[in-house]
Amino acid sequence: MNRMLLPGLALAALVAGNVAAQSAAGRPEVQPGDRWTFRTTDLQKDEEIQTYELRVTDVSGGRLTLVSTILSSKAAADVGKQRTLRANASTWTFENAGIREGKVVTFLFPLDVAKTWEYEFKWKNPYGGDLGTTRMSAKVERWEDVATPAGTFKALKVVHDGGWSSTYNGEMMAGPRRETLWYAPEAKRWVKREYHDRGASGRTIQNVRDELVALELQR
Repeated sequence: MNRMLLPGLALAALVAGNVAAQSAAGRPEVQPGDRWTFRTTDLQKDEEIQTYELRVTDVSGGRLTLVSTILSSKAAADVGKQRTLRANASTWTFENAGIREGKVVTFLFPLDVAKTWEYEFKWKNPYGGDLGTTRMSAKVERWEDVATPAGTFKALKVVHDGGWSSTYNGEMMAGPRRETLWYAPEAKRWVKREYHDRGASGRTIQNVRDELVALELQR
């Protein structure tokens, strides 16, 4: 028997469907040929540092291989430079040779509002001494409409909060670290990122924003 939804019920079903559609974001199906262009801004100086492109060249064995190309930069000598990057396809975490123990977990799919996770990793102190330790807690806060130069995206705001600690010449040093990512399922990755960390003296080490400028996805 055919059934017809009353207007009120139809609206309720539509709203419920939209809520369900935004309640969680699964692991993206990244493909060779997918590419994203980003702009990096130094928030302390309020100036653009560079633009760069990420292009996927291979997806296999749970790993993404990408080529990063600097398209423009304050350092003119860097323009055109390329390097090959690899990332965990399950978490969109780039491999980092500087990590000696533990791992970073950028995203823990499926992403859903209020989901949390923690991670820890150790890294070699460039000034010597013991391995440094970074401990982070991540939380998916909410869905937001995020405006970028590439357009406006429906994205999940994911905040990583924590800090680092290390010893040098027998002295303990530590500082806070925060990274906020806006993950957009439509773009298959984050479309905006803000990163801020401070040294033991309280001085800001890095305070930058990355925003999506353009994208080209294989469907």
